[in-house]
Amino acid sequence: MRRPAWGRGVEHAVMQLQVNDITRGNIGDTSFIVNWMQKIGAADDPMMGSLRQGGPERLTGQEFQGTQAGAIHRLERIAKLIGLQSMQDLGYMFASHAQQQGSMDSFVKGTGRWQAEVIAEDGEKMQRGRVAVTPFDILVDYDVMVRDGSVPGSNFSEVMVRMFEIIANHPELDARFDIVRIFKHIARNAGAKNVTDFERTTPPAKVLPDETVARQAEAGNLVPIGR
Repeated sequence: MRRPAWGRGVEHAVMQLQVNDITRGNIGDTSFIVNWMQKIGAADDPMMGSLRQGGPERLTGQEFQGTQAGAIHRLERIAKLIGLQSMQDLGYMFASHAQQQGSMDSFVKGTGRWQAEVIAEDGEKMQRGRVAVTPFDILVDYDVMVRDGSVPGSNFSEVMVRMFEIIANHPELDARFDIVRIFKHIARNAGAKNVTDFERTTPPAKVLPDETVARQAEAGNLVPIGR
């Protein structure tokens, strides 16, 4: 300060701001930031799994199902992320150990589309559905497919059910698509592990006209029950 300002204080030149509680407005700022995050990311309360508390009408069943699905997907994302972070390292480690410590060939059972691809590429390697694998055949960085550890049957969708109903009621679609395999796919995704246990072991009975039954009986193809 210059000499004429001596003894008069510094409040008109430089002075610290009067702040009594610098964290008092953090809660309000947080609500403001979260509100804008929802608007920018298009993630409202139902998508985040939070039921609405007010409104002109009561909560509908469809709205509750959508909110529940949003909550499940939110938890599933976190579980998949944690699963990938752990299972990726474990899968890479197991594959590396199998390659490094393997000293002899082994036969691995092929399933799914991989078996068909191996047969098409080199059918001589297949022996009774199994293929010979050497440690040098394993390319850890390319061949290892690590899953996220999610439980099978957790990807059920109502869309598949509606598509199944459309295919079942449309003759042209029914002729092009295998409706039995589609039903099994929906049942497995819904959590049923023993779908094949409900299949018929004998073909279903057919109702034929009386004339057809009489002709087949004369030809010896049909026999009355009890004989």
